[in-house]
Amino acid sequence: MNICYIAIDYHRKEGGGGIASYLKSVSQNLTASGHTVIIIAKAAAHEHVSIDTTGAKVYAVEFGNIHYYVHKIPFIGKRISAIICQLEWSLSAWLSVKKILKKNPIDVIESSEAGNLFITLFLARIPLIIKTHGSYVTMSKFSGEKIYLGHKISRAVECWCLRKCSCIVAPSHFQAQEIADELRIPKDKVRVIPNPINPDFIQQSLNLGSRKDADTILYTGRLEYRKGILWLLRSIPYVIEQYPDAKFIFAGGYHMSLSRKLIQKAVDEHHIAQYLDFKGHLEWDEIHELYQTSSIFVLPSYFETFSISCIEAMIFGLPVVTTRAGALPETVVDNVTGILVEPNNAQELARAIVRLLRSPELRARMGEAGRQHVLANFAPEKISAQTLALYEHVKKQAYV
Repeated sequence: MNICYIAIDYHRKEGGGGIASYLKSVSQNLTASGHTVIIIAKAAAHEHVSIDTTGAKVYAVEFGNIHYYVHKIPFIGKRISAIICQLEWSLSAWLSVKKILKKNPIDVIESSEAGNLFITLFLARIPLIIKTHGSYVTMSKFSGEKIYLGHKISRAVECWCLRKCSCIVAPSHFQAQEIADELRIPKDKVRVIPNPINPDFIQQSLNLGSRKDADTILYTGRLEYRKGILWLLRSIPYVIEQYPDAKFIFAGGYHMSLSRKLIQKAVDEHHIAQYLDFKGHLEWDEIHELYQTSSIFVLPSYFETFSISCIEAMIFGLPVVTTRAGALPETVVDNVTGILVEPNNAQELARAIVRLLRSPELRARMGEAGRQHVLANFAPEKISAQTLALYEHVKKQAYV
């Protein structure tokens, strides 16, 4: 089968988040099974074509950046930039698919919510699957970030495409219900296929030895507002009061929703700079060692549609402290593979971290339970089989 992914987020030297990790994992398994995978990847550099380590052919394409400059226009910029971004990305994705079709057949296309307008309008002959990793509007509903008119119009375009596409997929039951409610369709119209753990992470985790530092707490992911970074910083003084040797590692690049200045202000206000290590964005192969050498993983998000970071941490035997927000209770089992807390409660977050710092036995027990939970529910072979079966079904339906 010839499968094309449109990736607004894919791993590169400058960045790469949850969607990128998902695509890396699923494409690795599909190419290993003999399928042809083409990835149209939003890139910061000029267009080029390469063969990824997964075996997929990656077309790195500039998706347009006019919206970034519009966003900087006082007063009006923030209000209209989202719809400009939607149109820019839709045009780039459509033109890229047309170019690829001149040389390669495509049986199905999978995309996230953004950038599907022109493919939906002008390439209806190719089945389009939209996997709902989460829109800005949905995330902001839970995190409290400002939603402008441009965001609402952009989301209306996305919803129109969702209604027109061949199949809607969600990585969790929570997200499936959110989409069903928003589109006013039955929940069973949204297929639920979780995100897989990457095979490389499973292999790397087999080399897991003893933890080098029992007081290291790890966060991986972009430094976004919705990820709860500010209230994680507020929780640190409570932890340090009882564990002055504790160290917090942040592995992830900065995000436009949360400026460096605001993060630095929080660090200075709480006098915690000496307990923090901001690594910045790390490439795919560099993150393994942090999972191997840390003792606790923390993700204090206001909203998640799944959280690949959590299953990556669990495969390395890390107990997870996260929230009851969004789909996180589906990914992390409370008091079994980790501890769930309420969002935006710094003291409760700190108590959960301290509870794990106090008990090596609890960390070990939850860590092993988490590893088995990932292998049982998010194994790449299992998820790839579900995904491929869906592609085959959608392809068959398109030519009936």
